[in-house]
Amino acid sequence: ALVLVVAMMASFAVGASAAFTDADKITYNTAVDVLTGLGVINGYADGTFRATDSVTRGAFSKMVGYVMNGGVNAPASYGTYAAAAFSDVAANSTFGNSIGYCTNKGIISGYSDGTFRAGNNVTGVQAAKMLLGALGYKSDIEGYTGSKWSMNVLADAEDAGLFKGMASVDLTKALTREAAAQMIWNALQATMVEYDSTGVSITTPDGTV
Repeated sequence: ALVLVVAMMASFAVGASAAFTDADKITYNTAVDVLTGLGVINGYADGTFRATDSVTRGAFSKMVGYVMNGGVNAPASYGTYAAAAFSDVAANSTFGNSIGYCTNKGIISGYSDGTFRAGNNVTGVQAAKMLLGALGYKSDIEGYTGSKWSMNVLADAEDAGLFKGMASVDLTKALTREAAAQMIWNALQATMVEYDSTGVSITTPDGTV
């Protein structure tokens, strides 16, 4: 699906951001041009893009799911996966199908209390984790869980080029709309990964895996 989207990108890099009344406030023009052209992220009815507004976890799941699903929103049927996985996500909620789709693909996870918190702002690190999952990185193998998950995500995302052009962005803070566009734009140009082997689990006598 990512390959299909990449093949479409060139036709949309034609200055879509110039159509927004607040275009002068957009830093990542190419990313916004392409992603608004593809329909991954949209402007507002008043003609603005609002580049510095924050993106919620639910909204970013929709963006990732849209790209992974070949440029269309995930089917409503995926909402059942979200409802089964998270206590605070209803199957028919605003982002239920997208959250369910990304959950089914193994690229998102919630909190230890069983919630997803779709209305919370997504941080740059959380967004990077989702995109790495979309690129084929496996969370359990790469250490995207546990106390060091954020360091492992940051290291792999940096190597994958997800932060290209984003040196001034604080990835521990809420991700802005234009930064989300830039990160997804970078992901569309990144190399997808596939594992030849996922290893073997060995349990030691003291119970360590």
